[in-house]
Amino acid sequence: MLSGAFCATLGSYYSGSAWVGLLCGAAGGLLMGLLHAVASIRYKADQIVVGIAIKGKSKAWPHASVLASGATIDQVADVPIALVVSPDGRSLRVFDRRVKDQTLTFVRAGTDLKESTLLDLETMTEWDFQGRAVQGELAGSQLTTVDYLLDYWFDWKTYHPDTEVLKPWTPVVKKKAKSEIPAPKGPGEKEDEKKDEGRKPKDERKPAT
Repeated sequence: MLSGAFCATLGSYYSGSAWVGLLCGAAGGLLMGLLHAVASIRYKADQIVVGIAIKGKSKAWPHASVLASGATIDQVADVPIALVVSPDGRSLRVFDRRVKDQTLTFVRAGTDLKESTLLDLETMTEWDFQGRAVQGELAGSQLTTVDYLLDYWFDWKTYHPDTEVLKPWTPVVKKKAKSEIPAPKGPGEKEDEKKDEGRKPKDERKPAT
């Protein structure tokens, strides 16, 4: 919209015609929309990421991948973290995974995010979205929150040029080896082979008698 308004102002100012300004505004808006589409789709320039910076180290995760996972386990600098998604699948919180000299591994138990339970594999304690242990061995414990930032990738990369990026996992598909079985030969090729087998080499001599 700003690009279209700017082009419309320039067009009307230099041409002295409101209609020319209108056409310039439409053309300018269309051009900027096209450039934005190419940057967004082809080069992923406007992707939203979850960014965390700790002790001079930074890391980013694709926001859509984090929401889809329900619970993401990782580490930034020397701090083990967990990116936890709320049961409604919209909100996000990040916690330090260390509790009572233990580093916990969190998972979502269940296939449905709304009905799943956040558990740690070490003690099978149940945790809520506020980072409180509500049931199990560590009941009553509280996780420490970690600050994060939702930002456009290009903006995060500008201020954190050395950032690490967690790319979405994709399965590795192994290529099947080609069969070594020779292709079947036609009738003509078989006859040629038989003829060759019946012939004697030119330099073959009969043994002396």
